[in-house]
Amino acid sequence: MKLGIRVASVRSRVGLLVGVISTFFLLGTVFMLKTESDLAKSISYTSKSEREHLTDNVVQLIGRQAKSFVFDYTYWDDLVVGIKRKDSNWIKVYIDPNGQAFDVDWVQIYNEKWEPIYSWTRVNASEVPRLELSQLQQLHRHGNPFSHFFVPSGKSVMEIHGGSVHKTADVARMKTVYGHFLVGRRWDARYLDELSSLTSSEASVQLGPRSIASPRIDEETQFVVNRPLPGLNGEAIATVHLVCNEHTLESLKTRHGLALGLVIGFAIIVLATLTYFLLRWVSVPLEQVSRCLRSSDRTHLGSVLKDPTELGEVASLVLMSLDLQDAYKFHNDVLEYRVRERTNALERAYSSTIEGWSRAMDARDHETEGHTKRVSEMAVKLGEALGLSHNDLRRLYHGALLHDIGKLGVPDAILQKPGKLTEEEYEIMQTHTTLAADMLAPIDFLHDCIEIPLCHHEKWDGTGYPMGLKGDKIPWLARIFAVADVWDALRSDRPYRKGWSEEQVREYISAQSGLHFDPKVVEAYLKLPPMPHPRDADMEFPRVA
Repeated sequence: MKLGIRVASVRSRVGLLVGVISTFFLLGTVFMLKTESDLAKSISYTSKSEREHLTDNVVQLIGRQAKSFVFDYTYWDDLVVGIKRKDSNWIKVYIDPNGQAFDVDWVQIYNEKWEPIYSWTRVNASEVPRLELSQLQQLHRHGNPFSHFFVPSGKSVMEIHGGSVHKTADVARMKTVYGHFLVGRRWDARYLDELSSLTSSEASVQLGPRSIASPRIDEETQFVVNRPLPGLNGEAIATVHLVCNEHTLESLKTRHGLALGLVIGFAIIVLATLTYFLLRWVSVPLEQVSRCLRSSDRTHLGSVLKDPTELGEVASLVLMSLDLQDAYKFHNDVLEYRVRERTNALERAYSSTIEGWSRAMDARDHETEGHTKRVSEMAVKLGEALGLSHNDLRRLYHGALLHDIGKLGVPDAILQKPGKLTEEEYEIMQTHTTLAADMLAPIDFLHDCIEIPLCHHEKWDGTGYPMGLKGDKIPWLARIFAVADVWDALRSDRPYRKGWSEEQVREYISAQSGLHFDPKVVEAYLKLPPMPHPRDADMEFPRVA
């Protein structure tokens, strides 16, 4: 009976705390909703005329770069010379980079008769403005050297700034007109996002002579500003809509912030007090159990094991669990040790077999005797310099030993031919890569190193064989081994030439960076200390256990 009372006592304490916290937050939520309701009823609106004036100023601000572009280039003797010569290539040198620097999408230059001299754009053909000659001829007349209008551009509009071209000496721009310079910036999504950000609204463009339908809005909290966009003849060809949100009165913001601060402060005090008692009543014993689970130290359960509540039962179960874990751990350690020993023995047997195969291959081709030992050592050194893991070094080592095993399937007449191979013989020789893959595929243990025998003749620029792989498509270990393979081939003596010096080999491999070899591997090779001549070095197989 006593146990039942204690259990109920713990549950009651937790339930009481949960009830108090829930009640407090319910009252706080009601208070906050009431405050928000009062705030919503006291919204103040900025005047529509002020927002319209702001919109006009922002449009002028965004278009200022294009306007400056026109102002600078229409008052320039070099442009006059280019127009007179009708030399579009000369103009292109100066206009193309600057057109992008001034963030415009379209440039068109005419001579004084409005005949096209030069055109540049970065918009799609469907978005390039269509301008009638009769309309263009009305521009820059009656003493006004500049123009500003809008034209349709796809599903949006393009803002165009224009100006008549004069010599530098014509300060007033009232004398001879040598041409006309038009630039445009399309009102695409990027432009509308900028307009929306600067005006704190949602901007959109609607084509047509007048606004047909304004965007849908919440009339209690939003209003729409419509600004017409004039075309060549001064009449509106589109409308820009800005959906604007009203802002809150500063005094109400302050009052709301103060009320919110008081609620949060009071909540922190109450929650801190309740948390303290919760820790005292329940959490401290649970923390003891948790520490025991984390450290497997049974001493943490001392007083909790004697607790007659559910906490004591939990502590007893934890103790049983720890005993079972110890038993399982001992059993697993024994199994892991046995498996590890068997695996190591099997790997040693495989490695010995692979080394035997490599010696058999070298014995068959006396010209390259010792080649496998040397390239395996160089490949492992490169792998270590490149930070390969132990497992990848093992794969690289085994792949290096087996890289030419496919030559067992190449006829001796071709493999040991002293002279140059014919084209047909060379094609047969190239099959040693795919033959190697076919020979090793049935051996599960060697699956992860097949990529080296198969791909060590691939080249970084894609001109290698058997698959013509390029760049990162070539397996990483095959790219490392390719450098080691060529290094030994060049350093070793051949019947038709002497082996190269280390300096000559380094120069060649450096020159082939990005062509035959991965630049990253070449960089690692060049950082290695010079290697001794392979015929003079008494090398042993590098052991990668």
